[in-house]
Amino acid sequence: MIKVRYERVKQDEREWVHELVADTGDVIISSFKFDLKKPFTHNDTTLIDDGFSGILYDPMDSWYNVVEVYDKEKNLKGYYSDIRTPLKRIEGGYKALDLLLDVWTEPDLDYMILDMDEFKESTLRSDYKKRALETLDHIIQLIENDRFPPTWMKEAKKLHLKSCTTG
Repeated sequence: MIKVRYERVKQDEREWVHELVADTGDVIISSFKFDLKKPFTHNDTTLIDDGFSGILYDPMDSWYNVVEVYDKEKNLKGYYSDIRTPLKRIEGGYKALDLLLDVWTEPDLDYMILDMDEFKESTLRSDYKKRALETLDHIIQLIENDRFPPTWMKEAKKLHLKSCTTG
């Protein structure tokens, strides 16, 4: 088990306990089930529903993460990327500051930028806002250039799968 804590500006922090899948030192991989009171939607489209599962790839030094989201039948539904500060280890897990911008990417690489209104209205420090927008642009470039999911995620996944088959 690993504790995942995301702090939000002017709000309580959010904390979840996930199943630790792997910790490469550079990327922490964990799995979890979504426990939602109502589906997570955008423009009347359900992206994530209660009982869906996720595999979170959280790189230590990056400004974003990627969650592979699977429906109840274990079909890949899409990728949820949360733009946040680099991780800091804490007892039993890690934490980061949520920079409020998120990106949903379909398996066919169609994507949606989420929470832009919340981001624009936020009281985030200007340097965080600048870095969040740069990170958003980076993610979009990866998607539009057919390089998403990112290399660090693919490498962490391969390393984990290799360790599962050899040890």
